[in-house]
Amino acid sequence: MNTRHLIDAETVAIIEALPVTEVSRENLAALRALGEQATLVAQAQTAYYPQLEVSERHCPGPAGAPDVRVLTYRPRAASKVPLAGLLWIHGGGYVGGSPEGDDAMVKAMAAGLDSCLIVSVDYRLAPEHPHPAPIEDCYAALRWLHAQAGEFGVDPARIGIAGQSAGGGLCASLALLARDRGEVPLCLQAPMQPMIDDRTCTREPHPTAGEFIWTRKSNHFGWSALLGHEPGDADVSPYAAAARSEDLRDLPPTFIGVGSLDLFLDEDTVYAQRLVAAGVPAELHVYPGGVHAFHLLAPQAAISKAYERDFLQALRRGLGIDKAEPAKPVDLSGLTAQLQMLLPGIPAHDLPRFARSAAGAEPYGPGPDSRSRDGVPRGEIRSGQCSAGDLYPGVPHDYKVYVPVAYDASRPAALIVFQDGGRYLGPEANAATVLDNLIADGSIPPTIAVFIEPGAQGPGLPIYGGPGNRSVEYDSAGDAYARFLIDELLPAATLDLSVSTDPSLRTIIGLSSGGHCAFNAAWERPDAFGKVISHCGSFVDLRGGHELARKVRGSERKALKVFLQTGERDLDIAFGHWLSANQQMAAALAYRGYEHQLVIGSGGHSLAHGGALLPDTLRWLFAPASDQGKT
Repeated sequence: MNTRHLIDAETVAIIEALPVTEVSRENLAALRALGEQATLVAQAQTAYYPQLEVSERHCPGPAGAPDVRVLTYRPRAASKVPLAGLLWIHGGGYVGGSPEGDDAMVKAMAAGLDSCLIVSVDYRLAPEHPHPAPIEDCYAALRWLHAQAGEFGVDPARIGIAGQSAGGGLCASLALLARDRGEVPLCLQAPMQPMIDDRTCTREPHPTAGEFIWTRKSNHFGWSALLGHEPGDADVSPYAAAARSEDLRDLPPTFIGVGSLDLFLDEDTVYAQRLVAAGVPAELHVYPGGVHAFHLLAPQAAISKAYERDFLQALRRGLGIDKAEPAKPVDLSGLTAQLQMLLPGIPAHDLPRFARSAAGAEPYGPGPDSRSRDGVPRGEIRSGQCSAGDLYPGVPHDYKVYVPVAYDASRPAALIVFQDGGRYLGPEANAATVLDNLIADGSIPPTIAVFIEPGAQGPGLPIYGGPGNRSVEYDSAGDAYARFLIDELLPAATLDLSVSTDPSLRTIIGLSSGGHCAFNAAWERPDAFGKVISHCGSFVDLRGGHELARKVRGSERKALKVFLQTGERDLDIAFGHWLSANQQMAAALAYRGYEHQLVIGSGGHSLAHGGALLPDTLRWLFAPASDQGKT
């Protein structure tokens, strides 16, 4: 039966334009080569996700088999900890595909989940490696994920599995295998458009399903390759074809999605019904007019967006990411009173807005790299004071200097200068411990860090008033603060230390006005600072900070690598809107081709998110230049 008229209207043109290709032993090598080429093209076009760290790992394989390669996708700073864990299994008819082929989709999934580590498994393919090689590789990766949960910061009670097409079939079989072996508890399985029943090859053709993309002929070859014999035999293992299982009890909650024109429609529908009958919470979504893999072929179609939305929501529910945490009441009265005392000129309209942004509950906290590790030596911290000089007459500055154990006077060390230094040494960032760990594991070179406090005597903020010289130093445009650092404070702080003069090894960092200060100092003196970290940077109308993005956009690119962080609840007060200001700065950097990142979290005007990100931020800053660093 011709089913063209049943195809979703937004996808039909794309489906018809695709060549009809039946997968067979004769053309498998050529199709794999085409798939590899398509993967390379797709990877070059994949959007960059600065909030994710992607790495390649190898985990112990099944007994007597090679190690299993996996790609891990870890959020740099999650909105909920500990993380959930998800094993993702790619599709390809059991005979093709790779983790790289699903890279764009998995990155989008990881970004949407936000608080989940995803492990994408590179299992062995049939016909070279028939059953049980693919399922045993998947089990090895799942077992490894569970065993490494502590290292990854994953809650072992919130590990799920998911996959699509043949990967969905492996997902369903893996759930059975995990149940029967009893080593890894699962909280969710999400086999999407799963290929789970070899007997579909021997049954009467469905009147409307299976005409497009994955056909009966391709299906017959895929199953023959996996099983090593003709499909439909009586002795097929349920760990190869999940629909063969006679007992579906005690499986994890299940979500299945499939198109109404997919060859797998009947087998998936029957499987979902059997799960329900076995007492398993199961949800089945059938998408009218959807052929196999419709969401990949026409991602902008409404049917595809509905599929992706339903899938992501099911993952968030099943992995416990959307589970509501008891709200902790925040008493702002104390902070409000403190702000009124410190900032006597703050308008009544701004007072509660400032307090809510600065004191609201934050979903971020320091990760493993911010905690002391056994066997990692701790650097020395020295204290000092820079006497009042020419740039800020009558205003001395206290500072601390971190010297790592790995410091070697014969080799100039890298340098990081922290504004509001005491804040970064505190529990929000644990900067000294971060430096200990990253230097020890080779992520960054031996580094001297100078933690500076702003001057205590000064006119305070414009409009708001208050004590201190912080606003004059940090919010002002021009090169005064950069000259203060270069000519006065740093020579005193590093008098007996060998520090590199290479700007690519010199970083400046700050929070709020200190974030503006850090960028401005590097902008004015790129010969002294080549790397910048700004947390909730005040690129707003405070002594000219709002002009900095315009200057960036209107000037030739300078040799700077820049990291910006802000939050959805960042300040929105008389001086400006911090989130928009940081977005404008990032847009200006992108316009001029700077290597940079902008990370926007869900928090407010605090160091919580930036502090949690600090280890990965430093890793990125010290990594080789990459076009993917541009957002």
